[in-house]
Amino acid sequence: MALIALTTNSILGQEIDMAFMAPSGALAAYRAGNLKILGITAAEPSPLAPEVPTIAGNAGLPETFRAELWIAAVGSSDAQPDVIARLNAEIVKILGSDEV
Repeated sequence: MALIALTTNSILGQEIDMAFMAPSGALAAYRAGNLKILGITAAEPSPLAPEVPTIAGNAGLPETFRAELWIAAVGSSDAQPDVIARLNAEIVKILGSDEV
């Protein structure tokens, strides 16, 4: 989250002009009117901000353009194998639930 905050603050402070970032880092500033979301890289508009256009098919990009978000579960390099196994089991259980 530190990098997301740094990127958001760098845009708001006009140190950089734009960035690609996860919605979680942009939505609060966008909703407050402090940041403009130029477009999203998903195939369809997001229900979190349906007024934001998709980039695919716009700005000279083909309809097939995609840049999906990659998310990783990370931990320290000295994490114990039993802790990693437990986290893996819980993540698999959560992702397999009907609520997700």
